[in-house]
Amino acid sequence: MADVLLVDGYNMIGSWDELAPLKETGLDAARDALCGILSRYVSYRWDRIIVVFDAYRVPGRKRLPVSEDSFAVIFSGEGETADLAIERLTGDLVAAGHTVQVATSDALEQLLILAKGATRISARELRLQFLEIDRQMDEKYTNPGSKRQMLDTRLDEHTRDVLERWRQGR
Repeated sequence: MADVLLVDGYNMIGSWDELAPLKETGLDAARDALCGILSRYVSYRWDRIIVVFDAYRVPGRKRLPVSEDSFAVIFSGEGETADLAIERLTGDLVAAGHTVQVATSDALEQLLILAKGATRISARELRLQFLEIDRQMDEKYTNPGSKRQMLDTRLDEHTRDVLERWRQGR
């Protein structure tokens, strides 16, 4: 399991069916929706998720430092593509001893990050992982046969009656 997931933000937005239409109304909404989805999963598989968005053509945009938070969003600097920022971050994180997984469907980017010692996951594969986590969580918390049951389902009828009378103050 990788402890850091680097995400090519615009690549996910263009690849995920629920996000692609949002970019037509504005990239802010699409970015917010993607970050909302990703932030839900940070503790399930990774210690950190870093989402990288391209600001290559944004005049005056300075590259921001990556926070140490478990979930971070960064924009590449002016003149730097998201791919270059991801490659740089991958190299830095791997050199610091982290296991890194990069989420992108860009074939060339996948080859470059593999050469730097990271693993890759496509946009489709990442979405499928999230759907599987959702399925497992639904099963865990809604399946009556799961280990997480309500206390009263494990008590005999007499004990339930005694506890109910006690709760009602009788």
